[in-house]
Amino acid sequence: MKDIFISYKSDEYNIAKWVRDYLIKCGLSVWMAPEDIGGGENYASSIPVAIENCKVFVLILSEAAQKSRWVPRELDQAINDDKVIMPFMIKKCELNKDFKFYLTNVQCYPAYEDMPGQLMEMTRKILATPGITVNKPEEKKIVPKTAQPKPPAKSEPDFPGMRFKSEGEKLRYAVEESTRLYDNPEATIEDKNRAFELLEWAARKGDPEGCFRFGARLVNGKIRLKDIDSKERGMFYIDRAAYLGHKGARAAMDKYCKLLYEKNVGSKIQKQAPAPLRDFNNWPIKIKYKGKLMPVQAELVFQDNQNVLFIDVKANILITDDEAVDREHLKIAIENGFRAWEGVYTVFGGQELMVIVNVHFSDFAILGHINISSMKNNAMKGAIKIAAARGHEWQNKLSDMANTSSSFTTFGMSKWSMRSGKNIFLDNPTGRFDNYDTITRSVRYEFGTILGLGYISNVPKGTYPELDPYYIENGRYNLIMSNGRGAISNNDIEMIVLALAENEMQYYFEDEQGHKPSKALGKGN
Repeated sequence: MKDIFISYKSDEYNIAKWVRDYLIKCGLSVWMAPEDIGGGENYASSIPVAIENCKVFVLILSEAAQKSRWVPRELDQAINDDKVIMPFMIKKCELNKDFKFYLTNVQCYPAYEDMPGQLMEMTRKILATPGITVNKPEEKKIVPKTAQPKPPAKSEPDFPGMRFKSEGEKLRYAVEESTRLYDNPEATIEDKNRAFELLEWAARKGDPEGCFRFGARLVNGKIRLKDIDSKERGMFYIDRAAYLGHKGARAAMDKYCKLLYEKNVGSKIQKQAPAPLRDFNNWPIKIKYKGKLMPVQAELVFQDNQNVLFIDVKANILITDDEAVDREHLKIAIENGFRAWEGVYTVFGGQELMVIVNVHFSDFAILGHINISSMKNNAMKGAIKIAAARGHEWQNKLSDMANTSSSFTTFGMSKWSMRSGKNIFLDNPTGRFDNYDTITRSVRYEFGTILGLGYISNVPKGTYPELDPYYIENGRYNLIMSNGRGAISNNDIEMIVLALAENEMQYYFEDEQGHKPSKALGKGN
């Protein structure tokens, strides 16, 4: 394992890589994502191991890093694992209360004053840290002044003579100007370089349109990167744009993966003659759940030579009006999330199954309903109180989900079954439930959990050969619900049918509790 771990906000990748490259030149072993994440691995599993095995934790510190989703978690683990912490402050900023607590009595390197000089100073301290190994013994000496590192590449392009009212206006200009330069048939090499610089910067900054256009040009071969699979990196940016809400990117991802599906899987499925649905062992499948106190009712019937799975949802919205809610549009978005599972699927080796979802809303009943709540209202507070009464572990788990997720599902603190109470909690960081596409996607994803898909998370590449064509980057798939954003696949429906028929939640991979992967993944389409 490697002695030094570098933690940074993705927008500040260029500076982090510059620090990494210099430390490696000095003979030190350095771990940094994504360079050191191997094929089939993902961030969530690789980062904790790398921190646990490092000796020095280098923190690329800025205001953005303090607001990052990952950096505070990484720092927290490094503190708990008693690592040597070296904050490299690239932008002068006030520390928030958490970082003040973490970094009390920790020497900070003010890189914003003299980045090369402070990097040299930090490197000297790293070389003097007990247990650090150096690849080249002669480089244990203090780095001489003549070996002063060059400053990193510019953090953003030049905009000579231009004034922008906001960062968003600057990003819009960068995207449109890059497109104009690329599309100009008389563009010079300098114009093309300028276009690349502008578009890559917009993509790295996380601008949805910049991510989509940069990714599309990489995938189409109009831009090529050195020493990197340009197509895979392009899909990464398109996926990122889709995650940020870009509808064109979402449509492109779905189209790309559906074409792959038809090519690699769909064309090989031999459709079977209509008959009552059977499982992989050729046993007839029976599903019938009814009852006033059941939040979801389901029945499988064979009628008119067609297998039909009817799913009836009883939903109750607990989000209050003081959270700025347009209840009619919110109700439509939630219903669309549930009904996204409708369609005709080819399952269990070629059998057709139609799924029909009916949604019934109530303003009064709570028992026997899927209760849809805000993470910040009284329903959430009540759930945490119940969890606290059940034990410290449950309370921590629920609080952690509320702090790190955009949505999550609970089963009334009991084992999953069709009869257990079910709740969906939605986040509203703006204080308004008005991003209806996000609400629909969140409900669609969480409804999968409610119907019996357990631990919907990243599936490592190579786990199931039939899914590998849809591997994008870092373990994200588009055609199973594991990333929460992709299209619903035949495998998902197979897993739900098995969950309902066997009254047992289905899992994507073996976990610490010994749950086995669903048969649908190993034997499915």
